[in-house]
Amino acid sequence: METKQTIAIRTAHGYLSIQPNGAIEFRPEPGDWETFIVEGLRVPEAPATSAPTVTAPTGPPSNSTVQTWLPSNSEAALDDAIDLSRAWVASLDCPDVRRWPVRAPLTLVEFAATEQFERGDTMVDFPGRDALPAAIGSQGPIAYTLWMGCRIPTPGSTGAAGDPGTWYLAPIVECIRSYVPTGRLLAPGQVATNLLYYPDPPLRGYQPKPGEQIALFCTTGDTRRQNAQALSEPWRTSVVLVPFAVGRYATNQATQSQK
Repeated sequence: METKQTIAIRTAHGYLSIQPNGAIEFRPEPGDWETFIVEGLRVPEAPATSAPTVTAPTGPPSNSTVQTWLPSNSEAALDDAIDLSRAWVASLDCPDVRRWPVRAPLTLVEFAATEQFERGDTMVDFPGRDALPAAIGSQGPIAYTLWMGCRIPTPGSTGAAGDPGTWYLAPIVECIRSYVPTGRLLAPGQVATNLLYYPDPPLRGYQPKPGEQIALFCTTGDTRRQNAQALSEPWRTSVVLVPFAVGRYATNQATQSQK
């Protein structure tokens, strides 16, 4: 049968919008001018079958429905400080790394009081970090990417203790060996303005509070708004929870078995 379907074209800048005067703009949400009708598309009629019963999960907001809701993975939960199957990658131009194999524990996270490291106040470490081959993406040679996760209260809630919120994930900086260019990560507004300016809401522009528990992990290659890899099988580290505060945090997963 012949049918008309509507689509919205989303780019890294927003939804493509064609104005009445022919100008091209971008909008954060699709509307009438961001909706296109596809005519003449022929879709064969499928034979009538009984649809299986599916229980819809609860938790993700409507703006994340494009992404697959993963079932719980008990094996991954043992390795990670949070259950990534119930977290959301907050930008569609980043790879879905939640199910990537864990090949090393993230054994060290350090937040310094000053920008004492090269281009930042943050240092991370994991077995094999300095031996990772560099991938060539849009930012040049990158060996690994540091991701951050923030737990944000459910929209409409007051953020009370009874609301578990939802974890949203996004890569923040591309790294190589001990070069972790976060700038002054702990400075007010640094995360919101310079690192999380691009993900989808509610993570876009989110600023962790001092002392707030955040999730951190690393992936091989450059996974910040792309997926450039030097390895045929990319992987990630375990996820750890650390306070957003000055300190040297050695994780308790240093003896984690390799997979």
